[in-house]
Order: sequence, then structure tokens, then C-alpha cells
Amino acid sequence: MKGYILVALILCLLVSEALIWLLLSVFVAGHGLLPSVDALSNAHTLQTYVFSLGFRVVPYVCGMAFSTYVQKHIPSRAFHSVTATWLVGVTVFIGASYWMAQRTLFTGQHTSSTYALDFIIAPFVAIPVVIACGVIGYPGYWLYQRISLTQ
Repeated sequence: MKGYILVALILCLLVSEALIWLLLSVFVAGHGLLPSVDALSNAHTLQTYVFSLGFRVVPYVCGMAFSTYVQKHIPSRAFHSVTATWLVGVTVFIGASYWMAQRTLFTGQHTSSTYALDFIIAPFVAIPVVIACGVIGYPGYWLYQRISLTQ
């Protein structure tokens, strides 16, 4: 469980609106890496990062609570499958949400005046994603067991 807590912490710190902004600047807008990093340092501060981190940590904490509960009721290998599945699902969901929120800043499309609310709302919408991905992870483990037994 300690390893999963560390992985969740790293993913929570890594997948941020600043990283997504940097990726969009490099890959969508076509700016180089160094100009994008320079613009990123002007656009984002440590204060904004920590502020959004407070929201981003919520689905990971809920996921750890979910994993703690599930750990008592399913086999150990299934627990690893469930926990890994929700970790990947939530990280991809939050990253994609941040990508979609900021994409219009780099494509010339109209940007909504409330796009910044996506950074607050996306982590809370990710809470049901934790449960859904965890529920998907258990049949995935079961199916893997059945396939590996037939070989």
C-alpha cells in the first residue's frame, strides 16, 4: 500500500495544469521547448501550482480510501489490479480534462471565460472515475486469470 501512496503522490504532483500547458505549447502551438519553458515560468507561479494541487489531491485521497476498503475484501493480486487501474484512469482523466480546458488557448478558437473553473471541477468529477476504474479493474483481473489458466 505504501508504494501505491507514493505513486499516487508522484502522479498528483506531476499531472498539473502547468505541465499540460507546457505540452500544449510545444506540441499544439509549435513553440520550441525553451521558449515554452520561459513562457511557462512567466504564466504559472508556485502559488497557483499549490492552489490547484489542493483540488487535484482530492480524487487521489478518495482513491486511497477506496483501495483501503477494497484491500480487505478481495485477493491481494486483484487489489493490485484495482488500484493500478484507478490510478491510471484518474491520471488520464485529469490530464485530458486539463488538456481540453487549455487547448483553445493554443488553437485560436474562442476560449470560454470560465475555462479556469475546469481546474477546480475536473478533480471532483474524477471521484466517480476512481470507483468506475476500480470496478473495471476487478473483472479485468478475473479475465486475466482465466486467460492465463487456459494457456
